[in-house]
Amino acid sequence: MTAPPPTWSFACPDWADRLRTGRSLVPDLPLDQRRADRALKLFQNLRLPGTPTFGEADGPWFGQSIVRPLFGSVMPDGRRMVREIFLLVPKKNNKTTGGAAVMMNPPADFFWPAVGF
Repeated sequence: MTAPPPTWSFACPDWADRLRTGRSLVPDLPLDQRRADRALKLFQNLRLPGTPTFGEADGPWFGQSIVRPLFGSVMPDGRRMVREIFLLVPKKNNKTTGGAAVMMNPPADFFWPAVGF
């Protein structure tokens, strides 16, 4: 008998408390921690030429609230639970650059086993 799949819900009933305390509005999800951590590590080490890495330049919100849930949301059969992201972020807050960096993760996911990342 196989274990039931983890429960996935993006409901955030404590949203007001999270806003008051400065926590992410992305609820705690049953992530594959290894994949989520690996994706975050890769994201934080990317850089544009002549600039600091994303880990140095970005606040933790993008990596923790976007990168980890996107790449760590894998069911045991390999299906991704988070396939699309819709962000409402003010101007000049790294939407385009961060989005481009996120798109670098899927190709890297293919090569990770070969390079030992």
